[in-house]
Amino acid sequence: MDLAWLQPAVSGPGPFVSAHLDVSRDSEDAAHEIDLRWQAVRRQLEEQGAPGELVDQVEGRMLSQTDRRGEAGRSVVAGPEGVVVDQMTTRRPRRDSGHYGQVPHLMPLLRGMGGAIGYAVVEVDRAGAEVTVVEPYSVSGEQHEVEGGHEVLHAVGGGGWSHRRYRNRVQDSWDRNADAVATDVTKVFDQHHPEVIVVSGDPEATSRLLERLDPDSRSRVVKLEGGGRPEGKDEKVFQQRIDELLIQRLQARMGEVLARYTEAKGKDTNVASGLDAVVAAARGGSVETLLLHDDPSSDLRLWAGEEPLQIGSTREEVEALGARHPVEDRADDVLVRALVAQDAAIELVEGENVLPGGIGALLRFDVRPPVPGSGA
Repeated sequence: MDLAWLQPAVSGPGPFVSAHLDVSRDSEDAAHEIDLRWQAVRRQLEEQGAPGELVDQVEGRMLSQTDRRGEAGRSVVAGPEGVVVDQMTTRRPRRDSGHYGQVPHLMPLLRGMGGAIGYAVVEVDRAGAEVTVVEPYSVSGEQHEVEGGHEVLHAVGGGGWSHRRYRNRVQDSWDRNADAVATDVTKVFDQHHPEVIVVSGDPEATSRLLERLDPDSRSRVVKLEGGGRPEGKDEKVFQQRIDELLIQRLQARMGEVLARYTEAKGKDTNVASGLDAVVAAARGGSVETLLLHDDPSSDLRLWAGEEPLQIGSTREEVEALGARHPVEDRADDVLVRALVAQDAAIELVEGENVLPGGIGALLRFDVRPPVPGSGA
């Protein structure tokens, strides 16, 4: 998972308010329940000494309406300069929480996103398409319709010269409408860069659209059945098929990362295994991708300074890096802060036995000193 979008949460001064709340709207009194949950988180923040003005800013975002329905979470992070992160997730957090301190707590947000994939859905017929864009780092999605504007859409039986002329007009209408949809999908790809473009609907319209897409957009296309613009279609079943496709993509991506890590570990090059080695690599700014077995119940702690890369296992270690007021905090949140600062990525690994030791990293370069006499 790319973390560059979280730069505002680590590039400015702290301390930060971090709040994570279940904002699911799946019941009649959902708004009241959300307010009650928020009040409990607000009390946590106030007990930790968070300024009331800052908490008010977070509350304004947290309780604002969105177009999301059903299960959802929301994470808001704010510092002295105001709100720096406001993110919805498709999963409710494992628990509502509030934290005030030098290190922003971002792990509940990453956990809720679960390696989210940005995607677009193009549901086509011979008149146009409905296009939906889902971005993993956006509070709300985008949905719009594309109408080709050419109304001669249906071929009829018969024969002779008049029929051929009419059929040619129908084919021309289909082509022009497909051109309009292809132009729109290309704009969506250029603006949002979806990892997957799901295309579904009328087979003839789908075929014409794919013929007109540029190679970059077409390389992201996956055709699925069940979508389109007919009345009475089963939206729930179609969304389940999309979710299954995205899960497969995530599993494939995780498999690729684990294979790279296993290979690098076997060669003992550009890899860090275990907490101490990962901390040293993160402190040196060499982490490309952190692999972490996520454990919300973990009691592992690290020390952190004013700068994101000032991290260590002891106060003295961090003070030696120039920190004036080190703080001790959750190890995962301290590491995430350092990862964001060095433009690294993170992959949350499921299963305790998949990643021995629970933590490892692929490195941009090896931070260990060369072995004497090795020629390195």
